[in-house]
Amino acid sequence: MASEKKNALSEMIEILEQATVIYTDGVKEIFDTIRLTDKGVVIGHISSCNDDCDEFIDCGFISRNNIKNISYVTQRIIRRTKVKIDTGK
Repeated sequence: MASEKKNALSEMIEILEQATVIYTDGVKEIFDTIRLTDKGVVIGHISSCNDDCDEFIDCGFISRNNIKNISYVTQRIIRRTKVKIDTGK
């Protein structure tokens, strides 16, 4: 059995804060933080790593097919950590 080792890789992403998502059925929902992708919206929150670092944590997803409109208050670049599993192969 190969040992598994987790390596953290980080990337800088653009996020929208205090975002309002209007669904195709007209329902509105407000989120603290979201990230736009080609396939939809990743819902998340900000975690403070230390005094000079904030990180986006993924919590859910909404397909673009279900979204009519998006509005937001603030836009900024933030770090997102991805975990890569190394199986040793």
